[in-house]
Amino acid sequence: MIPDAEPTPVRVMGLTALAVTGFSANSILCRFALGGGLIDAIGFASLRICSGALFLGLVLLLKKYRLKGIRNPKNWLMPVMLTLYALFFSLAYTRLDAGTGALILFGAVQATMILYGWAAGERMSGLQMTGFFMAVSGLFYLVFPGLSAPSPPGRGA
Repeated sequence: MIPDAEPTPVRVMGLTALAVTGFSANSILCRFALGGGLIDAIGFASLRICSGALFLGLVLLLKKYRLKGIRNPKNWLMPVMLTLYALFFSLAYTRLDAGTGALILFGAVQATMILYGWAAGERMSGLQMTGFFMAVSGLFYLVFPGLSAPSPPGRGA
C-alpha cells in the first residue's frame, strides 16, 4: 500500500468493505466461542487480551524494538481501554442478539473515535457531519427506552 496515495472512491469503498468484513468476522467468531457455553465472557476476554499481548511482545522482540516511555502512565491508557472494550464486547455477546449487539457496539466505538478526533482538532465536512448525526440518531433510537430496545444488562438479566 502506498502511504501517501490519494484516497479514491474505489479505494475507500474497498477498504471500508474490508474493515466491515473484519468486524463481522470478529462478531461471528466471538458468538461461536461464547454461544456454546465452553468459556465464560471474562475468561474469553482475558484469553484474547493476553494472547494479543504475548503476540505483540513476540513481534517487538523479533523486530528488536525498544519500548520507549513505558513508565509514562499515559501510555497505559490505550491498553486499558482496549481491555475494557474487549470485556464489555464479550459480555454483550452473551446477552444481546447479534444484530442489536453489533449496532450498539460498533456504533458506540465509531462515535467515540469520531468524537475523540473532533476533540483533537479534526473537522468533518458537511456530508461527514450528516452521516455522523444520522448514525448517532439511529444508535439513540435503538437504545431509547420504550422503543423495543434491549434491557440495559441484556435479555433475561
